This record gives sequence, structure tokens and C-alpha cells, in this order.
Amino acid sequence: MRRLFTHTSHYYFLCGLFFIVLIIWLPDSGYDKYFWVSWAKYIRLHGLSQAYNNPEVNYHPVILFIISVYTFFLHDVINATNINWLKVPTAIFDWGIIFIVLQLLKEHKKNLQWALLLVFNPAFWYNTIIWGQFDSIWVFFILLAFYLADKKYFFYSVAAFVLALNTKLFALFFLPFLGLIWVGLKPDAQNWIMRWNRGETPFYTFPKNVSLLFSAVVFQTLILFPFLYSTNYSLLTIIQRSTEYYNSLSRNAYNIWYYLFNDPVNTADSAYLIPSIIVVGIIFSILLFLQYKNKITVWNALALASLVFFLFLTRMHERYAHAALVFSGVVFLTSPRLAGASHPSPFNGEGAGKRRLWWNIASFLLIPLAYFLNLEAVMQTANKSLGLSVDYSGILFNPKMVATLYFIACLILAYNTFKSVANFSSPLARPDESDSSIRTGRGGKRTIIKI
Repeated sequence: MRRLFTHTSHYYFLCGLFFIVLIIWLPDSGYDKYFWVSWAKYIRLHGLSQAYNNPEVNYHPVILFIISVYTFFLHDVINATNINWLKVPTAIFDWGIIFIVLQLLKEHKKNLQWALLLVFNPAFWYNTIIWGQFDSIWVFFILLAFYLADKKYFFYSVAAFVLALNTKLFALFFLPFLGLIWVGLKPDAQNWIMRWNRGETPFYTFPKNVSLLFSAVVFQTLILFPFLYSTNYSLLTIIQRSTEYYNSLSRNAYNIWYYLFNDPVNTADSAYLIPSIIVVGIIFSILLFLQYKNKITVWNALALASLVFFLFLTRMHERYAHAALVFSGVVFLTSPRLAGASHPSPFNGEGAGKRRLWWNIASFLLIPLAYFLNLEAVMQTANKSLGLSVDYSGILFNPKMVATLYFIACLILAYNTFKSVANFSSPLARPDESDSSIRTGRGGKRTIIKI
């Protein structure tokens, strides 16, 4: 494999070719395609600006932009067959996730072939190719926002996050983790006002923060502009429509609620929504504190936070584990002890680094397995499209069993995250400094000693 693919572009081509093959196969999208057909016809008839006057529309502007572009290029009558081609622009964002993963592998000096574990993972492309949903879009923008923030491209990072927020409102849960990087908070930094008065600018200055906030507001206004004066509903009503469309404990997300209730799908969450938000908020606060103290990498925090978000919050769809799949993959693929890495673990010794790698492998195996079983249990593609006779009432697709796989993966991520407590010179733990020990010699000169 390494002899056949010797350059990054070869992997880009291979990944793109694989997705083209999947798109040509283009299985039926199932139930949700009814909405895409209905929304596309409405947009073609009334225009994009009138989209939210359709009471069925409960998705955010980026998805409506994509559907609008689709209706522009599709000159035929929109029907249940050609609507499947709407998967093509979504697959581009799947490819974008792979692109970023390959860049991370290059920067961490890892073998690029490890990315193929994500590319050929059925759980990764099931959501787009078989289900026909758009979750890879907002996950891509979130991943891109963090990647750009690490590169100090803060304005582009803000733009990527605003796009994520306008694709899926749940992207808002990742804002505190991203905000710590934007504003450059450091646990050892002095009060920025005192440093400003002395002429010493902190890591990230107050005027720059204001300009970032202003750019976010401007960019958000531009996205919403087509809808502001052409809809009979207020912006708050549209947001409520998307968040309160299903007010049940779980929308087929096999999570903690299947342990507590026999039928979470048909159980209202009115008494449990706030407690679930509080539980998720407490765990997120702990992770944020550890990130602020530079005790854990952002990738570890995001992998655990996205799985906690899926497991404990109400109103979760089975598809919302997509972020946990991607971020757990990033944690595994950037592990210090992964084959091809330039240096062993710098924090707990070589043996501890190996143990953390095995924990990362375990979580990366469990999350895609649980995610795939959850998706297939809902879609039942093996029977409907492939003509097989799979027993979906068996133990393999049992909601409590799948929830157990998720929960074990969550415990592993939690153990691995809190086990990795150490100081990182970069919020995303670059390998050139995090895989090293730093000594101070004469004159205060810092010398990086590779382990």
C-alpha cells in the first residue's frame, strides 16, 4: 500500500474514487427523501427566500442553500428518484473530513494509510450514501473550525463555525471549546487589562476579539439575509421549530434513555430536558476546565464531549453520533504511539503511551460499531435494499446492547482523557513539542529533548 500510494494526492484520489463508486450505487434514501422532494419543489415554486413559510421546513439555512442549488441544476421534474442525487454535494463534505484527517496525519508524521480506516468504515459513509442525511456537513465545518483555529486562522475559523451553526444548531455545544482557542485564554496569563495598561498585549488582544465577534455577526446576518424579510415567522420561531419538532426522550438514538424507559421514542421529555442539559453542562464544564488548564488535548475533549452529548441529552437522533465517530477517529489517528509516529508518548512513559493507544483503538472500534448497528436498526437496509433476512429484533440490534457499546466507549474515552493529564504547548498538542521534554539551560534557553 505504501509503495502504491506515495503522495498525499494519491490518497485524495483514492478517497474520491471510492465515494464516486458509492454514489453511482446510490441506494434509495428511505423515508426522509419525502421531505427533500417536498422542500425542493416548494423552493423551486416560491423561491429560496420563502422556504420557511413552508411549515414542514425545520432545517437550517445551509441545507436550504444546498437544496436550492440542487433545484437550479436539476431541470427535470423533482421526484423520489432523482432526489437521491442530493447525496452528491453532501459526499463532498465527507471527502472534506478525510482531507483534514490526512492533513493531521501529515503534521503528526503518521502513515497516511491510517486514514483508510475511516474512509472504508461503513459507519462513516452510511449516513450520507444510504440514509441521505446531512450530518457530515456540520461535522465537517466544526472539524474545520478547530483545525483553522489551531493554525491561527481565527477569522476563517469563525466563518467555519457560523456555517456549522447554520447547518445544525447543536454545533453551539462546541462553541465554548472553540472559544477558548479564539480568545487565547491561558491559566498562567496575567490580567489582560493590567498587561494592556503596561503596553504588553496578551496572547490574544481585546480589539481582535471584538473584530472576531463583529465578523461573526456580519457573516451570520449575510446567511440569514435572504430569509429576514420574506418569511411570516420570526427567527426564534424557526429555531424552535427545529429544536422542538420532536420532543421525545430519544428519536431512535440508542442512548442512556433506553436503560431508563421501555419506549423513549414515545415518551415526552418535558420533565427530563433540563436535567439532561444540566448533566451535559457539568461534564462539559469539567472538560473545559481541563482544556483551559492545558491538561488535555482539544481532540480528546471533543471526542468525549460529542459522545456525552449524544448519550445523555434528550431529543437525540441516531445520526447525531456522527461527530463522536469523527472526533474519536481523529484521537486514534493522531495517537503518539500509532505506527509511523515520530516520537513516543512524552507524558507517562513509553508503556503508558502504548496503553493509551490501545484505549484509543478500543473506543474507535466501539463507536463505529454501535453507530452502524444503530443506523441499520432504524433503516433496515439489509432487508429492504439487499433482500437479506436479518432479524432486527435479535440481540445484535437490541437498543440496550447498542447503548452499552456506546457507554463502554464513553468510559474508555473518559479514562483515556483524564489519564492524559499533562501540559501541552499548543491547544491541539502538536507532535513536535508535545512529544518532547523541555529543559532550560544557561541563559534561560529552552532546549527540546525528544524522547
